[in-house]
Amino acid sequence: MTDLTRITLSQGSLQDFNDCPRRFELRYLRRLAWPAIQAEPIQEFERLMARGERFHRLVQQALNNVPLDDLSLVARSDGDPHLEDWWNAWVKTFSSLLDKEKMVETYLGIPFEGMRLAGIFDLVLFDKDNVIIYDWKTTQKRPHHHWLENRMQSRVYPWLVTSARLQRHDLIPPDKLQMIYWFAAFPQQPHILQYSAEKQQEDENILRQTVQRIRNTPPDGFEPTSDIKTCRFCVYRSYCERGITAGSIADMEEEAETPAAVVLDLEQIPEIQF
Repeated sequence: MTDLTRITLSQGSLQDFNDCPRRFELRYLRRLAWPAIQAEPIQEFERLMARGERFHRLVQQALNNVPLDDLSLVARSDGDPHLEDWWNAWVKTFSSLLDKEKMVETYLGIPFEGMRLAGIFDLVLFDKDNVIIYDWKTTQKRPHHHWLENRMQSRVYPWLVTSARLQRHDLIPPDKLQMIYWFAAFPQQPHILQYSAEKQQEDENILRQTVQRIRNTPPDGFEPTSDIKTCRFCVYRSYCERGITAGSIADMEEEAETPAAVVLDLEQIPEIQF
């Protein structure tokens, strides 16, 4: 069995295991440096990553009460017209949320299966009796509904929020929770997940089964995925002799991978009470 006592599991690590056990091993068990780029052309890929980071920073500052006029000036002065468009669309859609009770860029970690499960939330909004998880996406294309709903993020985040007491609140009933993916490039096409007690139980079962699969994998049992096309966007593909050329950013379903520093930061998240 695999010793996971030094790992904090997240939606990213669980997704990596589902996508490719070998990538999970290299990233979270062996903690190897990234030997390759994720997508081509590299200059465009880096530009998209930087734009997404600047957008998230603007939104975080707005939700922490930095005046919108000041942030709009920053967006106009950025020099990237896409960033200004994204920012203007976000302000138009979400400025009414600024005065509501909320948790911004919140780190949550709770005990799970003898270890810890954690997440980093862009925004958790308390709206009367309802709670909404918002996640800002800066992808070049809008993913399909089925793809989104089967991602580990769509299971881990709602389950965490309904399994912990947030701020001064009691446990949140699952049917009072929504999770909304908002796409900066497609502001009129959010993806809304309505949670339920049935979905909460389904997600818990899947999460526990996934953790047990990881635990029961022997040290030499983390095999590369058989889905070769996913290797095009894996930064560890050279370790598996799956090619040296990255896939095109036009074919990516998701955003750039989380930097290694963020993966390590998850281990510093304090546990919160069930």
